[in-house]
Amino acid sequence: VTGLFSVPLVAFYMYSAEMFGMLGDKTPTATMTIGQWSEIAAMPLLGLLMVRFRLKTLLMWGLGLSVLRYGLSGYAGLTGIVAWHIAGVALHGVCYTIYFVTAQVYLDRRVDPAMRGQAQGLFGLMTSGIGPLVGALFCAWLRAVCVDETGAGWQNFWWILAGIIAACWLAFGLFYRGKKAGNT
Repeated sequence: VTGLFSVPLVAFYMYSAEMFGMLGDKTPTATMTIGQWSEIAAMPLLGLLMVRFRLKTLLMWGLGLSVLRYGLSGYAGLTGIVAWHIAGVALHGVCYTIYFVTAQVYLDRRVDPAMRGQAQGLFGLMTSGIGPLVGALFCAWLRAVCVDETGAGWQNFWWILAGIIAACWLAFGLFYRGKKAGNT
C-alpha cells in the first residue's frame, strides 16, 4: 500500500505550485511552505496520538486525510478558488507525518530486530525510489491527459489521484490485520 500511496504523492511535489500559479497565486513556492509548517506542527501531536490510538487507526487517518487533501485540490481546480488548494496543501504535512512516521514506527515494532534494517531499506526503496519513479511517469501522463493548455482539467487530475489513495485506504482497511491484544 505504501508504494502505491507514494505514486500520487509525487503529484503534490510536481504540480501543486503550478496549479497555484494557474489560480493566480503570485508566490506559489512560498505558499507551498504551508505544507512544511503543518508537518512541523503535526510531529509533536503524533506522539500524543500514538499513545491514544492503534497504529492501524493512525495509518487509516493518514490515508483518509490524504484523500481529503487531494479532493480539496480538485475542488480548487473546479471552482478556481485558491483557498481550497491552500487547505489541501495545509493538510499535506499532517497526512505525511501521520502516515509515514507511523509506518516507520510500525516497522520498528513489528519486524524482527535482525530484519529491521532490511525492512527499513525496503520501505525507503518503495517510498523514495520505486513509488516516486512510477509516480513521476504516471502523474506526468495524467497531467497531459487531464489538464489542457488553458489550465482547465485540474479537478480531474486531483480527483483521479484521490481515487488511487482511496483505493489504498480501502485495501489497507480490508486486508491489514494487526496483532491481537496481549501479543508482542
